[in-house]
Amino acid sequence: MKTYNMTLCNVDRTLPFIPISEDMAFASFVVLGDTELVSACAPELARKIGNVDAIVTAEAKVSHLHMRSADSLVSKNLS
Repeated sequence: MKTYNMTLCNVDRTLPFIPISEDMAFASFVVLGDTELVSACAPELARKIGNVDAIVTAEAKVSHLHMRSADSLVSKNLS
């Protein structure tokens, strides 16, 4: 099986290519339940977002990433 190697915030993941036709495939990535990756990325996302009043998402699968990012923003603003 072909794979794609990805590193986000110093966390490595190997993604399998999922065929969608004879000559096309995509690298499948599911963040849901990936606590290590979410915990590593949330503070960086919070840093990039900056000072905001709300974080809105239409995608339920990444809402935990947004919650962790919001936690990082609140922690930063309270210190």
